[in-house]
Amino acid sequence: VISAQKDAMNFIRAGGSVCLFGGLPNKINQLTIDPNLIHYKEVCVYGTTGSDKHDLQKSIDIIEKNKTNFEKIISCEVPLTKMSEAIEIASSGDELKVFVECESV
Repeated sequence: VISAQKDAMNFIRAGGSVCLFGGLPNKINQLTIDPNLIHYKEVCVYGTTGSDKHDLQKSIDIIEKNKTNFEKIISCEVPLTKMSEAIEIASSGDELKVFVECESV
């Protein structure tokens, strides 16, 4: 949704990256990006397309096989029920990577 893409642009910190991976219907696809954000905060905005379930499963397999390498970069884990807390922690810049744990239903 467009609001999630706008939020991503507002939450990004200096030197960060935003991947816009979800397409939007033509009627609402007008995301405005402040060029000063890119210039002064030196952020990267990029897109990707064409991922499918196979790609996701391959990524999960890579992470599971190299778990100790990925555990090094996750400095904080927060359950999905505390998403607002996760956003506050990530926005503070005190943690390297905040992982939001989603339980399958």
